[in-house]
Amino acid sequence: MASPLPQELLRLQEQLRQTPVPPVKHVQTPTGTWALFKELDLNSLVVEKNALIGHNGVEGVSIAMFDENMGSDARRTLTEKLMTIVPRGQDTLAAEHFRRITGGLLITVTKSLRDPLVITHRYEEGVAAFRNTLILVQPGAEAIIIERFAGNPAVASHVTEAFLGANSHLTHATLHELETRFVAKRNGLLGRDSSLDWFELVATDGASFSRTASTLKGEGASTKNLSIFLSSSGLIDAGATAEHRAPRTTSGLATKVVLAGTAKAVYEGTLAILPEAPKSAAFQQEHCLLLSDEAENRASPVLLIGNNDVRCTHAATTGRLDSEKLFYLMARGLRREEAELLLVKAFVWPVIDALDTAASCKLIPFVEPLIERFGAGTARYM
Repeated sequence: MASPLPQELLRLQEQLRQTPVPPVKHVQTPTGTWALFKELDLNSLVVEKNALIGHNGVEGVSIAMFDENMGSDARRTLTEKLMTIVPRGQDTLAAEHFRRITGGLLITVTKSLRDPLVITHRYEEGVAAFRNTLILVQPGAEAIIIERFAGNPAVASHVTEAFLGANSHLTHATLHELETRFVAKRNGLLGRDSSLDWFELVATDGASFSRTASTLKGEGASTKNLSIFLSSSGLIDAGATAEHRAPRTTSGLATKVVLAGTAKAVYEGTLAILPEAPKSAAFQQEHCLLLSDEAENRASPVLLIGNNDVRCTHAATTGRLDSEKLFYLMARGLRREEAELLLVKAFVWPVIDALDTAASCKLIPFVEPLIERFGAGTARYM
């Protein structure tokens, strides 16, 4: 049986229970508010008590579980940093998560890692689980961290926070194909000349709520938010934000969505350049491929520009498979389902290519099987 959570964390949870919090913010445009994922109904659910989290041990990283066996330094870090860049009282989803945390990992990267750190979160059948990953990357260190989510929980909620020191680099990947309800919040705080690449692959027919945000606090910091969403009957409520708070910072948001059957998705990308961030550059693009007449996608790219000495671009498109390309591939011997899968892979692959070479090579063995399974399952819609 797992040890109980540290007393310091339990006290913070109790304090938050006495605090009112605002409702969840959804995608909002002049045409209305889009809300596919609203609140968590936890009244009838059993909350997981013992979090089982596995990982491969790699040199250059220290890992501490959230429990009473944590050392004094780890406890202090937990108290000072846990759910501060994803504020504990940000909204009802964040507050419910913090009040009910059932486990997590404190990861400190002290030097550059040769191999990726792979973390596997396994969930019990039918429970509600609330876990955290708190990542500290020391100055000058580099790491690739992959988090995989497996099992069949009633609800899974996960918060990842990354604090990057000066001249450090982190590639963080989230991979999940849970068929239930999944809430993911990922936030990063970047120091001078650091870089953070977020990668997310969601292949689900459940309900997925995803929010990613990066705060570029140090001069010369850069971030990418790269997402692939695949669904044939699920609901995807996603968003990403990059906030520039220092000069010469750069950000990029790139999202590919593939929807079949009755799947629905909404996505809001926000680039915010504050007045104190001159010479900064930011771009975003969101492209969706619809494989059926019933599938629906709505995108809202937002630019908030507070300084004139910057470069910003944005784009959003929704379309269908190119019939001429499909004919071309079939004329050269491919079966229809093979040609369709090849076109789907070609559509999403630029997101993977946007990672640096080392990270994309490490991720492909994890990513490609998920895309293949999705393509095989959606053949009847195309």
